[in-house]
Amino acid sequence: MAKKSFKLVKASAALAVTAAALTPVMAAEASTAKAVELKAEVVLGGKFKEALALNTPAGVQITWGKHLVTAINKWQTVTGKGSDGKTYIKKLYARNYPLYVLDQDLGEVEAGSELVKPSIRVMYRDGKVYTQAPERYTMSSNYNTKDEGEQKVLISYNHNGNRVTKMLSYTVVAGEVEFENISASVNQATEVLSVNADVKNLKEGEKVELHVFANKNTASTPIVTEATVTKEGKLSVSRQFPVGTHSFQLVSGDVKSDLKDFTVEAAMVKNVAAINAKELQVTFNKPVDKTDIAGKVTLEGVTFDTPVLSEDGMVLTLTATAVAPATPKIEVTNAKLTVAPIKTKADAKVLTAAYNAIFSAADKTAASVAGVKAVGTTAEITFSEPVQSAGLVSVNGVQTSGSLSKDGKTLTVSGLEAEKAYRVDLVGVKDFAGNVSNPIALNFTVAKPVVDNVKPTVSGSVSGTTVTLNFSEELKSAGTLTIGSAPYPLVQDKDVKTKYTADVKGALGTATFLNASFKVAGFEDLAGNKGEDYTFTGLIQGDTTAPTFAGASAKILVADDKTVDTDVDAVYLTFSEKVDFKGNLNITSINGIVQSKPEPILVDQKTGQGVDVDGNGKIEGAEAYTIKVLVDLDESTSYGFSVDKESVKDLSGNPLASTLFFNLTTGKFVPATPESTATVTATVAEPVSNSTLVVTFSENMTSSALQASNYTLGGQALPAGTTLNFVDSLKEVHVKLPAGSVAVNGLYVFEGKNLVSTAGNTLAGEKVSKLLTLKENIAPVATKIDVVASNKFTVTFSENVTNVTTGIIVKVNGVTVTPDSLSISGNKLTVETAANFSLSDSLSVEFKDAGLADGNGNVIVNATITK
Repeated sequence: MAKKSFKLVKASAALAVTAAALTPVMAAEASTAKAVELKAEVVLGGKFKEALALNTPAGVQITWGKHLVTAINKWQTVTGKGSDGKTYIKKLYARNYPLYVLDQDLGEVEAGSELVKPSIRVMYRDGKVYTQAPERYTMSSNYNTKDEGEQKVLISYNHNGNRVTKMLSYTVVAGEVEFENISASVNQATEVLSVNADVKNLKEGEKVELHVFANKNTASTPIVTEATVTKEGKLSVSRQFPVGTHSFQLVSGDVKSDLKDFTVEAAMVKNVAAINAKELQVTFNKPVDKTDIAGKVTLEGVTFDTPVLSEDGMVLTLTATAVAPATPKIEVTNAKLTVAPIKTKADAKVLTAAYNAIFSAADKTAASVAGVKAVGTTAEITFSEPVQSAGLVSVNGVQTSGSLSKDGKTLTVSGLEAEKAYRVDLVGVKDFAGNVSNPIALNFTVAKPVVDNVKPTVSGSVSGTTVTLNFSEELKSAGTLTIGSAPYPLVQDKDVKTKYTADVKGALGTATFLNASFKVAGFEDLAGNKGEDYTFTGLIQGDTTAPTFAGASAKILVADDKTVDTDVDAVYLTFSEKVDFKGNLNITSINGIVQSKPEPILVDQKTGQGVDVDGNGKIEGAEAYTIKVLVDLDESTSYGFSVDKESVKDLSGNPLASTLFFNLTTGKFVPATPESTATVTATVAEPVSNSTLVVTFSENMTSSALQASNYTLGGQALPAGTTLNFVDSLKEVHVKLPAGSVAVNGLYVFEGKNLVSTAGNTLAGEKVSKLLTLKENIAPVATKIDVVASNKFTVTFSENVTNVTTGIIVKVNGVTVTPDSLSISGNKLTVETAANFSLSDSLSVEFKDAGLADGNGNVIVNATITK
């Protein structure tokens, strides 16, 4: 019964709930019927509160119910309760509006350029992203594109009553490299081109190079030099170039400046002028050799004293002389002037061009005073030119006698007092042309002499058996260097006047090293100040390393006469250091025929200062370690030589490590010719087999035609390993480039210079030049074996190959097998065998004089590849 009662309770409750649910609905319908509907509003920017407040009856406060802020672009009705007890309704239409601008990177902007507005993406209230064109928003004009790096700009977007802003990022980068204010100059003395420029927008890690096209040949490979660019963008670059007119440009990546020409002049006389009635000056564009200036300048009707060359070697001054009582002077009209060729300082083989001119000179200008140096008790008055008379000399109105120097350039007035003012009058100064100067008045104060009372100082160091002393100033006396009580002579450096060296090898005795104490005493500067005694310690180390043989060459010095053995020719032996050669140079074979009794040539020589092997007037590089042995040799003959190891010792007494054996072949006798002429012509044939260049000369050539250093290919030195040989005659030279030296197909300029014929003639036009088409000469190689099937595998090459499949030997487990088939496709050789093999079997392919070659005809390298 109780259970049934419970069911009734539940049913009653359900009815009650239903009634409660229905009652509010009916109440709402009743209320709606009485509700006041206000004017509908459009909601902008999500401003619902403001929209609901519009058109509210005066004095009435309405409490509005809920509204949907996400109800975008559609109508909704909102109900509210007024303070007057009435129900109000209002329809709202909410327009979609922007919430925010999405972040985005505007990318890179060249420095100094305008920032371009891109399209932007905007998130709206409806949850969707809309792209807005540049004209739909505004961007601040105060953006920065001057400073490199990340920058930001303000974006402002307004739509349907809502404005949103955003700071968007962009990166300012340097623009393309620019070259401005390019200037170039050539120092004709040193043959150095110097280029300066302003560089803009050069990024970190980027570089600028100077590209020079020799002889303006832009088809050739340029000579490249990296330039220095400061952080301020200032570029500078310098490099030495040979004589000729060349072109240059600045290059950075793909950016290139316009080509500009420059000229390196041949050695020549630039100007000759009579600077006064007694002195003639010859100006050169390059330093000349001071040992080759005597007698080179002649002027008709004038004799000159010993010429004097300026310190830089570019100005030669000659002073006119005359036999008394005649006055020496340069006064000529249409006289013949000649400056004979003079060796240049840089290379005795290069001479200045002969200079000939019709010359006139007459000094019509009187001398003047160029300067006064008054110190202590004397005044030295220097004239603008040599004078033969200083005229009447007065000091403060009192006539006196001055002392005119022998060269007539300086007048010395004595008997003055320091720190006192003087007036010196010179009346009747007369130069060697007879021009008399107007009276000259000089006012000056005699300076107090500067007294040097600073003592000189010295520092010392030891390297091997050489002590080096560096003094603080020039010396009157270098004093003495002693080790214990033993003195060692000091030798002044020829270039650095404050540097002295001493050879202290004698201090070692029989020892190989010695910790020694050195003392320098008694040194005195030019003012007479004596330095304090100086002591220091150092390790003297004797030379215990055996000298080594660096090479040999031979030269036929006289016409060959095989009927006698008194011809005097030369063998040049070069070692790693200076040596003494006391013993025999033995001829052990001639043209491959071993001599049962080697012919000894007695030698007793020291390297000393070396030998000028190449005849350029200077001893350079390894020539300092070369000994010349006079031997009777035959032309075009090969010789074998030997030297006992004890016959050659370095200056420390170390002999060669073992008996020396070497071979050399003689050339032809080249008779000396008084004058060479530029008559040799040459042709260069297109390369043979990708590697051999054939140069044919119009005359028989000397060994200069076989020196690789006399040729260039593509503006660069010939590749290492290039061989040069005479073939069939001394007129034909084969230049064989080593395999792998030409990396790509293309046009290359082959050039030869400094080539001399056996008659002593040089190349017409100074060089031979030919634009050649070269193909790459890198031979293909086998790189790997891949198994395809139990009876098939492939061999991969470094490049595509073609041609016949001869010369290919296939082995399985070391046993040679005959392939069923060999086929080529691209860079793969497919090998099929008659019998199957297992994966563990060893496979090998040997290429022995195989016919496979790449597209340029380079035959595959002989080799064996295995798996």
